[in-house]
Amino acid sequence: MSRTHRLARTAFVAVVAGAALPLSACGSSSDSSDASDDGSASTSTSLTVAYVNASGAQPVLSYWEKSFDAAAAHAGWKTVSYDAQLDASKQAAGVDQMIAQQVDVIVLGQLAGAYESLAPAIKRAKAADIPVVCVACLINPDADPGDLTANIDSGLYDDAKLNIDTLVTGLGGQGKVLGVGLGIPVPSLQQLMTRYEQFAEEAGLEWVGLVENQTDDVAGAQKVVADALTKNHNDVQGVIAYNDASAIGAALALKQAGISAPVTVGSNGDTDAVEAIENGNEYATYELTPWRLGLELVAVIKGVESGKTIPAWMSSPGTVYTKENIDQRIDWDEAIDQLESGELDVDDPSIPADIAALAQ
Repeated sequence: MSRTHRLARTAFVAVVAGAALPLSACGSSSDSSDASDDGSASTSTSLTVAYVNASGAQPVLSYWEKSFDAAAAHAGWKTVSYDAQLDASKQAAGVDQMIAQQVDVIVLGQLAGAYESLAPAIKRAKAADIPVVCVACLINPDADPGDLTANIDSGLYDDAKLNIDTLVTGLGGQGKVLGVGLGIPVPSLQQLMTRYEQFAEEAGLEWVGLVENQTDDVAGAQKVVADALTKNHNDVQGVIAYNDASAIGAALALKQAGISAPVTVGSNGDTDAVEAIENGNEYATYELTPWRLGLELVAVIKGVESGKTIPAWMSSPGTVYTKENIDQRIDWDEAIDQLESGELDVDDPSIPADIAALAQ
């Protein structure tokens, strides 16, 4: 982004700053570039990029941010962060805070609520000439991106059927299954559970219903799944959940109900999932690979800064892990070290070609 663009948005920023929350409340900064603090020129190798996270408490969302920070550090950029704590109003305030900070690019690490709740803040960022790149903000490829510059899907939309196929394999082709969604209305996750139900029924499974984890943790899922098992006379053989914590909680509830070999499939692929799979408390996880996403975000931002045409919808491929292949997973902390050193870069063959090309 040029100095002219940065100066042109000064008047707008002054208006936004009055309504923004203090950065110290839930934000931090990591200076990994030679960018100056006096508003001097930014280039594609010297940027300040804000990462506004939906929830830093969620392991996968935290590692998305850490991985981006590492990849950005290797690119010579400065990063600043803001944790919305799964609150849409805080996430909007975080966007306004970053506009006031005059960052060059804003990344939204998933949405903390409905897209409509963030749309005004995204519009303000666009008016301030700040591109907004989002992770999993659109519910499907046909959704209107509005004022977003780009959206990288986590992979769950494209691979929803793959996860159901994994569940089918674990159940031996038949059985009654329950879905576990998040008790907060996140559109991409709501869309995911709808697709799970559709693909489960098409595969010949009996979908007995959807319950919602109100606390976004193992205990919350265990409770609602236990209640659902009572309602269904313990006649449920499998569960597919929006995250690993819920899949683990579901497995505990199923075992307590006397179902000795429950089949539960989650997503995220964090260390808790690895341990659960090894211990038999989760059948499979769909890893939303943080290191890959970090590289993809850097590639997209480089494309934005160089003036390339950016697709509104891109997808980051994930990987299904079970007991048979969990040993092939790259440890997320080790991957961060490799991102910082450049050992992992956009030339990795797992990066989709259309995204990798944006960095060229």
